[in-house]
Amino acid sequence: MGFLHVPTFMERLKGPTQLETQQSGLIYIMCALSAPFYYADTIGFVGEEDQKKEIQFFDAGKGWAEAASQCLFSGFGQTGTERLMTEVLLHEYYLRQGDYAKGFMISGQIARHLQILQINIEANSDPSCQKISVSGVTKESRRRLVWACYILDAFIECGIDQLRLILAEDIHVQLPCSEELFVRSTPCITETLTPGQYLPSVTPTPKTITEASNNLDMRGFYIRALNTRSKILKYVKCLAGEVPWQRNPTSRFHILEDELHTLETSIPPALQISTENMYLFKASGRLSLYFSLHILISQNYHDLYRIGVSRLVFPNSATQWIRENAPSAFLVTCHTICAQKAVYIASLLKDLWVCHRLSIVDTPFAMYIQVCSSVIVTTLASWGRDEPLIPGMGYGEYRAMLRDNVIMLRFLQRYIKASMYYESAVQALNRFDELFSLDCTGPGSANTPALVDARAGGSADRTGGSSQIQLTLEYVLNPLGTYPMARKQIENGDGEGEVGNCPGEDVPVAEEIAVLDDSIRPSGEDDLGSFTFPSEMLFAGNVFDWEPEMPMMPGIGYPTFLGHFSVDAPRGL
Repeated sequence: MGFLHVPTFMERLKGPTQLETQQSGLIYIMCALSAPFYYADTIGFVGEEDQKKEIQFFDAGKGWAEAASQCLFSGFGQTGTERLMTEVLLHEYYLRQGDYAKGFMISGQIARHLQILQINIEANSDPSCQKISVSGVTKESRRRLVWACYILDAFIECGIDQLRLILAEDIHVQLPCSEELFVRSTPCITETLTPGQYLPSVTPTPKTITEASNNLDMRGFYIRALNTRSKILKYVKCLAGEVPWQRNPTSRFHILEDELHTLETSIPPALQISTENMYLFKASGRLSLYFSLHILISQNYHDLYRIGVSRLVFPNSATQWIRENAPSAFLVTCHTICAQKAVYIASLLKDLWVCHRLSIVDTPFAMYIQVCSSVIVTTLASWGRDEPLIPGMGYGEYRAMLRDNVIMLRFLQRYIKASMYYESAVQALNRFDELFSLDCTGPGSANTPALVDARAGGSADRTGGSSQIQLTLEYVLNPLGTYPMARKQIENGDGEGEVGNCPGEDVPVAEEIAVLDDSIRPSGEDDLGSFTFPSEMLFAGNVFDWEPEMPMMPGIGYPTFLGHFSVDAPRGL
């Protein structure tokens, strides 16, 4: 989150103001989020016995979280930045625990708390702060806190206006400064959310413009990427009248395409992907954010270009007109970019895993990995051409990436509740094995299953082809998200936030998966065993509620290969 100034916090923790920190619950929620890591480190988990027991580390820390919750609600109505910090971290804890109803509810409290504190405007512009002296550290901490609240809300709303509580245009503070300047308590100027723009109090000069750009933290680029993502997801949900292959000044597709390209090229060399930067950020403990930035930008690309790929937008009928009328070159571009970016994301995930696997333990990474697998399999299935989708890439390499994704989610689900992400990745791998023979060396191999073009008599759209606009959020979002999961929990009367169990925890076949090694094995060694789950178990009515288990996927609409969202029909361009 980055909003805590560690030197000041540690000084206060040992001083007379320690009691205030405890009253806000901030200490307790920090302990709750740390407990799974401490627990795993204390008991160890590489032994065969522990693997069989399938210990869930995310169960640790519940007592600390309950203490933090009691601090917040026993003082309900009290305000303050430390209390808001506690709420933000408690929301993160709920997501990691799978308590989605609680997470969704407290997100509303966070938005209202933000409004009453007015930290969405600079401290020197807030009349309530002009009577007292506000230090540079406090100002920067406030900025980072409001942006953390924005990030939280953006992951919930995903382009849906009805769920948006914190608007980017209502945040009138500059983006976070570099970590070194913050830690050293050095006041500075940075840009606002819009590149090249500054606060009204800043007089742009060549010197200030250069300094503001250089002072921008990696978190600032991440916030911009998330803002672009919200625009893209909103665009994908409203494609009526859109002709994306025609470039003109009013084309929403090309406006977003240009914005995304500008964002990607604005990343300075010190933040770009390289071995040197990777280990520098590992040393500073910021490896997760470093990889998240580049993965999110890449994911934005296939968020946008998937409109030309069959089954990558839910419902499939939403993009049917585009796929039936777009020039072949445009559809090829969409498939190529989606595949290239998904493969790039898979390579980044593996680099992060090899460099420092614990840095992958963060809620968005469950989404990144699952979507990566989904895009690879669905795009390959939609390709339907003789030439390779990516020159030089064989099916064995694609499968190795899908298998590595399963391994990473297998590890991740012990620290956060990611069982359904894991199961979705497993089923994506199963689907890949159904479609493509492992002895194929490329998409043009004679052993490649025939993929039928839906326009040439292929299978019908399972959505029924209806383009009728539905007004319920459940339809707009599809059932994979924080809001739908909260709804499901309320309907089931499940106040504890447990929405079904992962079949992999109860089915003996899941135990066949091998113990994780210190690093991912070479692509030639398959250490996963068989991933085949009995179809009658997976798809028998309402035995398992798959959808409510996937918190970070409210509106992105990628296939999950679970239940009625499984993709089982042949298709082509």
